[in-house]
Amino acid sequence: MDEIGRGTSVNDGISISFSVVKHLQQKIKCRTLFATHYHDVAKLMGYKDGFEIDVEGIDFYKSSMEIFEDNTFGFNYKLERGVISNSQGIVVAKSAGK
Repeated sequence: MDEIGRGTSVNDGISISFSVVKHLQQKIKCRTLFATHYHDVAKLMGYKDGFEIDVEGIDFYKSSMEIFEDNTFGFNYKLERGVISNSQGIVVAKSAGK
């Protein structure tokens, strides 16, 4: 699932995303790849930066991006454990204006 809550206000989007992932985790208990740009959803699920946590049925992964000295960037298409703590949208948007 991707972009759950997109096109809504921030608070509505977080609420929708959190509700959907909690329902999948607690009621349906199915395997799901759930992607969201709402970083707060991970915190609401119990994720804490720098700590190994065990949230039943959930593993947290993030994509990584490398920013080069000339302010260009590249995605390495690898998943790493954790949650990305800031938006990459600003970097991508800046490159679109060039």
